[in-house]
Order: sequence, then C-alpha cells, then structure tokens
Amino acid sequence: MINKPIIVLDCFVDDVDKEKLLLKNIDQFKKLNVSILLIANSPISVEIQKKIDYLIFDKQNLLFKEDYLYDLLIYHIIEYNEFKFRSEFWYKQEHGLSVLCNLTKAMNFVKKLDFTKFVHFEWDYFIDDADIVKIKEAITDFVENDKIVFLIKNKKEISFYFWMVDVDYWQAKFPQILKEEDYQNCLKTLKKDKLFQKVEDLFYIVFENLLHTKDCIELDEFKNKFVTESKLNLSVSDFNFSKPNTAYMFKGFAKIYKNDKLTNEIALLTINDKTEKTVETNYSIKINDENNCFKHLTDKDCWSIHIIHNFDKSKFPIQLKINDEFEKTYHSFDEITNSIYCKYDFY
Repeated sequence: MINKPIIVLDCFVDDVDKEKLLLKNIDQFKKLNVSILLIANSPISVEIQKKIDYLIFDKQNLLFKEDYLYDLLIYHIIEYNEFKFRSEFWYKQEHGLSVLCNLTKAMNFVKKLDFTKFVHFEWDYFIDDADIVKIKEAITDFVENDKIVFLIKNKKEISFYFWMVDVDYWQAKFPQILKEEDYQNCLKTLKKDKLFQKVEDLFYIVFENLLHTKDCIELDEFKNKFVTESKLNLSVSDFNFSKPNTAYMFKGFAKIYKNDKLTNEIALLTINDKTEKTVETNYSIKINDENNCFKHLTDKDCWSIHIIHNFDKSKFPIQLKINDEFEKTYHSFDEITNSIYCKYDFY
C-alpha cells in the first residue's frame, strides 16, 4: 500500500487576529503539497474552509474539570532595592482534554480515509519560505521510508510544533481519549493516578521507549535545523506558557502591588537579569483603539519601566506586541503573570 500523509492542525480561533494568522499559516502549509485537516472547537469561517481539504468541528471545547494533583506554581523572583519582581504561571493545561480528544477524532477520521502518516503542526507555527524545503524533505523522508515516528524531545516532554507518526502505530500505542474518564483511566494505566500530565508530557511517557531513535531530535537541534527563519508560538494564550519571558530576560506587562494590594496601574517592564549585551526591546500597545510605542534599552543587571496610570478593568482587552516575536491580547489582570511588589512609588 502506498503511504499517504495528511497535515493536521488543531486550533481554537476566537478572534480576528487569530483568524488572520491561521489564514496566513495555512497558505504556507499548502506549499508542502499535502492534504490538510483542520480540527477546531471554534466556528471556522468559509474563507478558511476553502483553503483546507477536511474540517472537524466540535463546539464542546472540552476542558478538564476534575481535581488533579499539579506541580507547584512555577515562578521566578528577582529583588531590587526598589521592588520585588515575580513571574509565575501554573503547570496546568485545562484545554488539554480537547487536544487529546481532537487527536483521537482526527486519527479515527484519517484512518477511514486511508491516510497512513499523521503530520501535526501547531497552527501558529509560521514556516518561512527559507525553511519550507527542509520541512518538505523531512515529510518526504518519513513517508517514503515508512517511518514510525518523528518526535521533538524537550526535557521530559514532546514539543508539539511539528511531529509525525504512523497512523496504525499511534492507534495501537496511544489510548483512545474521547472524554475525561478516558484520560483518568489512562493515568491509572500509567500508574500516575491523579497526578496531572499535560499533553506534551503524556506523549513523552507513552513514546518514551522510542525517543532514543535517530528519528527523534532535541528541541535545540530542531530549532537550528528546521526553524532558522520560521517563528514558533505566534499566538500565546495559555497560562502554562512563560513567553515572552526567557531564562534571563523578562519582557511585557506587570501588575503592580503596593503593600500587597493590587493597584490600578500596569507596568511595561523589561528586566535584563544576566544577558551581557544591552537589549533593545520595542513595545507596541493598543488600548481603546489607541496605539502607543515604547523602546527600552536595558543593560545587564538593569531594568526599564513605563507605567500606565489609572488603568482599570474597563480598558480591557489590550493588545501588546514585543519586537516581531510576541503578540497577545489580554482580557483581564489574571492573564498578566508578571508582578511588581513595592512599598512606595519608585517611578
């Protein structure tokens, strides 16, 4: 039997900006000359439908509701004379249930259509033209040599930007998850019981015995080889993502607490914790249809700040763009994971 690949995109497109990004990215994916299946938990426009080959729509958008044991809150703390900075995010993934259910539905669907190789991309991973050839070669090699998996390892999880798996192998190996009870039974089988596993971690556990093969690569190698010019995570909405923070740079909005009470102010904050060179950061903020631009030049072990005064929840949503690497719409203070704690006005 001739192997047939299909590209699968799992998305939740709930605003105009995300739709524009998805349309742009689908145009790039189409250059790979592989059929495209889109699976979504949000309504999909006719314009998008015309660009793809297949669509699965499930308006349920299933979220985890049961109680689980989670890892502790992950955070960074940096203290200065003027204030204490804290960046935090939960190792929690409520939408993971929809992701797992969507994968099961997609696998069952493509199997019925006689597709044999499942090629998964994150919908907000933009493949630059300079990288299209490399991605296409990887898919061709996977299909023509009838390979089983192509996975990207990242510590103890599988990165979801781009992975490939043989449909029959996946169905034989990975549990069929169509509801939360199926997920809980999977945890019991893996002897994890109520210990929550996000999707990427669950993949790592299930496919762990294959991760030593030459068809699995490290995340850094993937970035150096396949995304030299491309961009990952162009739309970030999950609390478990720490972007736009990195190991030694903290950029973006921060809530301000004075004497442990949240104020009606938002800080536009850049911290260069250890990076040797002076870092230039360009910000664009849109509040009530008004755009403002700011530039921070931040030396090593220094911070830069701009305060938006008299800010209250009525001004949400607000849009933030950082350089050309991060863009996000914030709908509440809860989505801002960086905080400043101080005793007085230091700015």
